[in-house]
Amino acid sequence: MKDLENVLEDRQVVIARELTKIHEEFIRGTITEVIAKYKEPKGEHIILIAGNEIEEQTSENLNEDMTEEELFSLYMEQGMSKNEAIKKIAKDKGVNKNEIYQLFINK
Repeated sequence: MKDLENVLEDRQVVIARELTKIHEEFIRGTITEVIAKYKEPKGEHIILIAGNEIEEQTSENLNEDMTEEELFSLYMEQGMSKNEAIKKIAKDKGVNKNEIYQLFINK
């Protein structure tokens, strides 16, 4: 558990002990809390570790900082038709698609 704490920092964990037996036990908490609660492990154990909580950036968040021209190029590279790209840019930017269409009428 100390090794887990060093590598994974203080994630949530569950230690399941003696599953399907009379003395079945679950110990929950952060790695530090579990180490403090569970001094002398005996028997069979399963350790469940919470996943890494990385803040995911959605494509919408990334697209907010891009210009209409950059978005148009991106969507065209992704294989969208000109009309699909214009509709998507309008949706991403929260404007009328006719405004975007005027920007790209000759492209």
